[in-house]
Amino acid sequence: MVNSEPSTSREPQVLFVSQQCPWPKNSGGNIRTYFIARYLAQVAAVTLLTTAPREGGAQAEAELEKFCAKVEFVNDEKGNSALANAATLAKSFLRRRPAFIEHNLMRGLNRAVQRCLATERYDALHVNQVDTFLYFADLHLTGGTADEKKVSIVLDTHNIHAEYYRRRARAASNPVTRALFARDGRLLADFELNAFRSSDKVIVCSPDEQQAVQAMDDTLAKDESVNVVVVPNGVDCEEYYPSPDDPFDRPHELVFMGDMAYAPNSEGVAGFIRNVLPRVRQHYPDTHFTVIGKAPPSALLKLVERRSDVTVTGFVDEMMPYMHRAKVFVIPLQYGAGTRLKVPQAFACGIPTVSTTIGAEGIDYTVGSDILIADSDEAMADAICTLFADRELYRTLRTRGRETALSKYDWRVIGQLVVEQYIELLGLKR
Repeated sequence: MVNSEPSTSREPQVLFVSQQCPWPKNSGGNIRTYFIARYLAQVAAVTLLTTAPREGGAQAEAELEKFCAKVEFVNDEKGNSALANAATLAKSFLRRRPAFIEHNLMRGLNRAVQRCLATERYDALHVNQVDTFLYFADLHLTGGTADEKKVSIVLDTHNIHAEYYRRRARAASNPVTRALFARDGRLLADFELNAFRSSDKVIVCSPDEQQAVQAMDDTLAKDESVNVVVVPNGVDCEEYYPSPDDPFDRPHELVFMGDMAYAPNSEGVAGFIRNVLPRVRQHYPDTHFTVIGKAPPSALLKLVERRSDVTVTGFVDEMMPYMHRAKVFVIPLQYGAGTRLKVPQAFACGIPTVSTTIGAEGIDYTVGSDILIADSDEAMADAICTLFADRELYRTLRTRGRETALSKYDWRVIGQLVVEQYIELLGLKR
């Protein structure tokens, strides 16, 4: 049992555990983790326990120590070779755990968590992503006597992973892959439900996910001791801003931005290149498509290696030069889960956006005012061509998208939700 006795004589202490280092801010997950930790640090002393980044560890530590009371790195032990993946799958079947969870389990991080819990007194544990909950699952933190109060657990789940794997199974063409993804979906449903039941607060990214969590069973729908709250994915509207020129007068430049190691991104982009871009180019032959994001897979690079109408940049240090050259932002995702940070980023930049329903899932928008939604290849091509031609509609999306980003998705707004949740949890004065 971990003791926790909040006291007015000391600053509240929070152990924030993340499988992935939130610096650099080069992915949606990292950006969310970074800003939640930064705003949490306004009301508590945050000890950040995470894996060391592959490069730039000293800079990451310096940036994170600007607001964290303590930053501790452990080595990232995950392997992605064929042999490592085979070993993960074997252990997953042996232990009857989701392969996703088994892949992310790191002994070094687990030892560091147990050491921190044994030697320090925390008022709350912030569990970043549901796979991190495995380090706390056997601690029996959900009880205690009157003299031995339990530590509060806050679980920030960036996605409903069971739903993601169910959707990935439906999208898979290989029957073996489909079966493995479906298995992970079933096992993750049980794992996530246990994690949610064991947490004092569950933070989700959208009202849709809030309803999905509460619908898992009667406990989460009715038990007031489990509080499911929404903290949306956000954007720094000072970092992502509109260009001063009128982008309607730009060349016909399309852009997509996202982590290309994430299969829904790379597969959605590949489908767009094959099936949507040619339709647009029939009407606007000069149309060019730029794909921005780290770790593009070899299949995507091979697809575009002889094409002059597509550029795949890989990782870039500065995003805004590419955003300020774009005329339309496209999000052609066909499956996935959670909310896409790229939507409020495009809104903040004042770039009219065309997305599938899945691509804009979890975002509060009005079709025809903030964004255009298109769920077939033909509809997406038509929507892009409409924006190329209709100046009034284009300017409406540009203006209203920026307004939506500022009012609903700026981290200066969302960060206060984090602050309010922890003020309530820790019993602090407002």
